[in-house]
Amino acid sequence: MDSCAQLYTGWIYVSLVCLLTTSVKAYDEFKLDNAGFGVELMQIYQYDDFDDCRRVYPGFVYCTVQLRLLPDAASALWNSIQKYSASPRHFDRRTIEVGSCLQECSPSFDMTTGNVTAFLYTCLQAKIWSQYQLNSSIVLARCKSAADANATNESWMTVVAGSAFIAWTVGALLLVIWATISDIGNASRVVKKINVSSSVIVRSFSIRRNLSNLIMSDERAELNLGHLNGIRAITMMITLLSHSSIPLIRMPLKNVDQLEAQFDQSWFPLAMAGNTYTVQLFFVIGGLLLVVNVLQQTKESSTVGMPYFMDRVKNRLIRIFPTYMFVILFHSSWYPRLYDGPVGDRFKDHCVKNWWTNLLFVNNYIHP
Repeated sequence: MDSCAQLYTGWIYVSLVCLLTTSVKAYDEFKLDNAGFGVELMQIYQYDDFDDCRRVYPGFVYCTVQLRLLPDAASALWNSIQKYSASPRHFDRRTIEVGSCLQECSPSFDMTTGNVTAFLYTCLQAKIWSQYQLNSSIVLARCKSAADANATNESWMTVVAGSAFIAWTVGALLLVIWATISDIGNASRVVKKINVSSSVIVRSFSIRRNLSNLIMSDERAELNLGHLNGIRAITMMITLLSHSSIPLIRMPLKNVDQLEAQFDQSWFPLAMAGNTYTVQLFFVIGGLLLVVNVLQQTKESSTVGMPYFMDRVKNRLIRIFPTYMFVILFHSSWYPRLYDGPVGDRFKDHCVKNWWTNLLFVNNYIHP
């Protein structure tokens, strides 16, 4: 390892140690401030084990409920919760999310004969009162029973999306295999018989040829912009990593206080602003490269009109649409089958019902 690599590795190690030390110190200070503030480290997400509920009780009913604590000016705890929750960097302690197995409250509960709403309200209100001596009301409730778990209520749109996904995936795999084999044995009779169409398909789908294109450098010195493409790739990865961490804030957490400790750090606003600037940098570089392409075209051709614009749009759609269609069809048909339980249900989106609007690029206007 050369000196530059050693220096770079050492810098990363020191940075991680400093960040970890700062986070631990912040959490310790946060706990002291929280204790002095008079607010317990409340569990705002309280979930019973869904798998145990389903396994132990054949006729289980599992409900996910949002409870809102009712104001009580005479309660010192409520006043502390009210003041603490007013901070935009704190989770709202006035709302508690509960995942409750109704049979845990009463093993003899029967959904067919009992009133789920009334029983759920009585059970959870008693539970919250025993913890905080505060009354509560149900804001939102979603229940899942054994009958729902065994039911298959897929719409015809979901079936169409699932069939299209299978056809697209199988067709793409066969096309890649055929193009790769044809490219390796480019002297075969198949390629000779279909000169134009096969050459285009082979160039587009051959693994052998596209892998070599990925590592091929641009020999045109006047357009040596590979470093900009590298920077754009890095900013894209940062953007994807940032967006993929967003569900962490929406997921039920046991240690929200530790996450709040990070929110109170001085570097947190800088990190949030950095995400925005990273996205802007990605678009700026993309616009710059587009301008370079347009200027190059004007240099080679006297006019750049609507045909050139439509050709650019066509090329961009060819690059984006196959992958975009793959993701949309997967999310609308097969992805819902991969999760089960209260946590997976909270991430259901409109893709299942209105996936076709995304494929036609009209989702901002129809069923937005």
